[in-house]
Amino acid sequence: MATLVLSSRALVSFEDVVVTFTGEEWRHLNLAQRTLYQEVMLEICGLLVSLGKASLSSCRA
Repeated sequence: MATLVLSSRALVSFEDVVVTFTGEEWRHLNLAQRTLYQEVMLEICGLLVSLGKASLSSCRA
């Protein structure tokens, strides 16, 4: 298993970590999967904001 080590100065944006779905893929997700996706993306956004690596407006996907 490979480990990725980033320096403390590495720039990370929401776009670097967001998972996106096409409209067709999104329609194939059930309600629980959609809810989990939204919760995870909000958590990632919150972490990036708390680190000063993103703003709330940059987390809109």
